[in-house]
Amino acid sequence: MKFSFVVSVQRTSFQGVALQEGLEEKMELLAEAGYDGVELAVRNPFLLDADGLERALKRLGLGVSAIGTGQAFVDEGLSLTHPEEAAREEALRRVLRHLELASRWRSTLIVGLIRGRIGDRPRAEFESLFRSSMERLLERAEELEVPVALEPLNRYECDFVNTVEEALSWAREFRSRRLGILADTFHMNIEERDMWEAMERAHLEGKLFHVHVADSNRWAPGHGHLDWRGFAETLRRMGYGGWVSGEMQPRPSAEEAIRGTIALLKGLLRGF
Repeated sequence: MKFSFVVSVQRTSFQGVALQEGLEEKMELLAEAGYDGVELAVRNPFLLDADGLERALKRLGLGVSAIGTGQAFVDEGLSLTHPEEAAREEALRRVLRHLELASRWRSTLIVGLIRGRIGDRPRAEFESLFRSSMERLLERAEELEVPVALEPLNRYECDFVNTVEEALSWAREFRSRRLGILADTFHMNIEERDMWEAMERAHLEGKLFHVHVADSNRWAPGHGHLDWRGFAETLRRMGYGGWVSGEMQPRPSAEEAIRGTIALLKGLLRGF
């Protein structure tokens, strides 16, 4: 098992990320704190200096656990299901570039908010657009051998794919070995009857590709009411060997979130 923390490459209005901009400086802090890697939240991958980033990764001995795509929706309104074709195509163009970066660093690509929201549109119309975009995305993911993680999000942030079972249902429909799910403790705490059982179900289907941690209030683990011992016991029982990544607000502060998260996780999962 390896640990990472989300860093936003570009400034964003999204509140659920503790670290923004100053990428190399933030990566140095993560390496010093004992993380194995960084998860990159990238609004526009065409603006990323990939060669410079790779040099910093090698210098610090860090991997890239995953690449997040949702800021293109949060900050620019782009999505894979946008009703306007030009906006849909731009979202897909960026996600296909995200895939190339994920291939370069052997990372997972995350499909969260970039899938868009249904709103007042007919559900069948929305799902048709989602299906079409995902088929193109997964075709390229197969070529590049990149895992793609569909992230269930809570109902207050997204009205499409809120639970682990809903995400698994789509994974079954697409029948792509490259498509799995991301289990996020903050979202699961809102939507799941039994968070740990939901994670185990995804694992049993071979579809648990990535894990996000934040406490019930989206602060660092240990500052809310989630059962972190239960979380650790579930990972042990499953034999989960992937990445666990911190995605949270900068609370109590960004540095406290970084150091507190890794201390809690390593304390509970020592020797695993």
